[in-house]
Amino acid sequence: MCMVLVSDKPRLLVRYGGELYAMAAFCPHAGAVLAEGFVSGRGEVVCPLHDYRFRVRDGYNSSGEGYRLRCHVVEKRADGIYLGVAEGMVS
Repeated sequence: MCMVLVSDKPRLLVRYGGELYAMAAFCPHAGAVLAEGFVSGRGEVVCPLHDYRFRVRDGYNSSGEGYRLRCHVVEKRADGIYLGVAEGMVS
């Protein structure tokens, strides 16, 4: 799990179950850097501040606080990894 810049905006890139997922880089609750947390065995990004949990596949707040992370489509190509953002695919 690491933070990457896409169009000058930080995103969280996560590998889980052999797949790549991309989502918002900060916890919507208190702004914690999610890359400083970990990925649980159930495929959840765990916030390092308050242990809020977000499913990597859809950003759903599985610990029940009512938040959701914005997720992005990830496409692996021969020339790199691309994330789908509002402006289109950006490498």
